[in-house]
Amino acid sequence: MPAMSAPPLEPQRLPNGLLWLARPVPGSQVAVRVVYRCGGRDDPTGRSGLSHLVLRLIAGASRYLEPGQFHRLIASAGGRTRIEIDEDFAALQTVVPAPQLERVLWAEAERMSNPRLDPDTLASARQQLRQAV
Repeated sequence: MPAMSAPPLEPQRLPNGLLWLARPVPGSQVAVRVVYRCGGRDDPTGRSGLSHLVLRLIAGASRYLEPGQFHRLIASAGGRTRIEIDEDFAALQTVVPAPQLERVLWAEAERMSNPRLDPDTLASARQQLRQAV
C-alpha cells in the first residue's frame, strides 16, 4: 500500500506582513500554532529565560481577554493549549473542535496585537515561569 503524503502547505501573507500557513486535513479538530522566531538563543547574556517570560506575557491577558480567559475559552470549547520554547523559536499551540476555529483565530490575533503589559500581568507571568521550571 503506498504511503500517504501530507497535503501541501498553503502559505499566504496578510497585508500586515503576517505569514500564515494552512494545511487542510480532514477531521473534527483543528490546530492553530503561533510561532515566534525567537527563543532561548536570543536571550541576552545573564537573562536566561527572557524569551519564555515574554511568551508567557503574550499568552496572558490582553485588551479584551482577562487573565486566564483565553484558557477558559479554549477549555469550555473542548480544546487544549500548549506553550513550547526552544533555542530557535517560541510557540503557542491550541487544538479545538473545528467549529471553534474562528473563535481561536480571533483570540490569537487579540493576544498577538494587544498583550497587556502591566505590573500585574508581569507578576503572573513570572509566577507561571517559576512553576514551569
